[in-house]
Amino acid sequence: MMLKHQAEVLRKTQQQLIQSEKMASLGNLVAGVAHEVNTPVGISLTAASQIDYLIGNLLLNMESGKITKTRLKSSLDEIRSNTELVLSSMQRAANLIQDFKQVAVD
Repeated sequence: MMLKHQAEVLRKTQQQLIQSEKMASLGNLVAGVAHEVNTPVGISLTAASQIDYLIGNLLLNMESGKITKTRLKSSLDEIRSNTELVLSSMQRAANLIQDFKQVAVD
């Protein structure tokens, strides 16, 4: 009888250890994904902030009549470059999230 009780306690302890290991693995996976997604999101925020700044400067220069064709072209080129950066970074983040969802399903 005592041996049966000890076996049951051992089985429950093993199940708890397995569950704890699963939760630790899941926590590590989520932390890794969050870290990987954070990079393209941070890049996107920085680039979007720069776009906002450039547009604000263009508007100020336009209102004050200080806009030149060269300045306009330069600003638009920089806006386009930052927009491409936002798009590629957000695509990378979306791909990482999709991959994570697939891992979760599997």
